[in-house]
This record gives sequence, C-alpha cells and structure tokens, in this order.
Amino acid sequence: FINLSIGKTNLHFPFSGKWVIKVFRGNLSATIDERGRIRIPSGFLDLLREKYGDELFITSITGEYLKLYPMGVWEEIEQKLLKIPSMNTSRAKLLGRLTYFGSSIRLDKAGRILIPQRLRTAASLSDEVAVLGYLDSLEIWAPEKFLEHMKEEPLTAEDFALLSDLGV
Repeated sequence: FINLSIGKTNLHFPFSGKWVIKVFRGNLSATIDERGRIRIPSGFLDLLREKYGDELFITSITGEYLKLYPMGVWEEIEQKLLKIPSMNTSRAKLLGRLTYFGSSIRLDKAGRILIPQRLRTAASLSDEVAVLGYLDSLEIWAPEKFLEHMKEEPLTAEDFALLSDLGV
C-alpha cells in the first residue's frame, strides 16, 4: 500500500511495487478517408483520451512527416520556447516552421482528426499511414517515407554512445 496524508485525511492505495507509465509506443496503421481524416488507432486513442483529452496540436518541422501533440504537451513546449529570447534566430526558425504547418485540432466523437491539406500534401499522405508512438506524442508518416528516412539517417555508434551517456 501507498499511504498518503492530506491534511487530516489519510489515504491508502494498493501498490504492486511497480509503477506503470502509460505512453504512446509502437507503430499502428491508419487510413486517410476522402475528407482527409484519420481515425487514431484504438491502441493510441484510449490513452490519448484518458490521459490528455481531445484537444491536439498538429504540426511539422520539415513537412516530411506530421507531429501530433496532446495540447497539454504542446503547451509545455510553448512555455519552454517563451523562455528563449524572441530575437534568437534558432527559436525564430523553429517557430516559423511549426507555425506554418501548425493547427489546433480536436478529436471528433469517432476518434478522428482532420489533417489539414497543407500537411497532407507536404508529407505525401494518402491512403494508409503509419502512426508511430513517441512516448508523449505521435508521428504520422507515409510508410515508404519513414523507411527511406531510416536508411538516410541510420542509428550510429555515436548515437548509441550518447544515449548510453543519458542512461538509456
């Protein structure tokens, strides 16, 4: 049990000895319909609604793929960006891209999102897409583009060394 005291109230929660962290993980397929919508795969949708709600921010940095953030996660990024001086050129470059491609969107009752045309065109999305879990966000790729991306930017010994230094 975990014992928690709040004021004069003592709470006791059963605890198995292992914390469960719910994150987006894996690669699930989705299909873009004729209106440019995709249904978020159920493996991600349940967690998205349970942990974050229906408000999302969709964007891209390169146009090659889409980044889908729960609004709370996106707002944390915005807070970090606000701490960087507005005249910082790296901040300006990043914000320019995020803003050009970005839109606030909402899940509909069926768990679908509308992907703006500008993003569908830039990322060459049509028919089947890969929805990849990135812990606190999702990426949406044309499957063939992601495979090409992995070949062009392979994991290197330097990458593994850096990750090891970070404790991964």
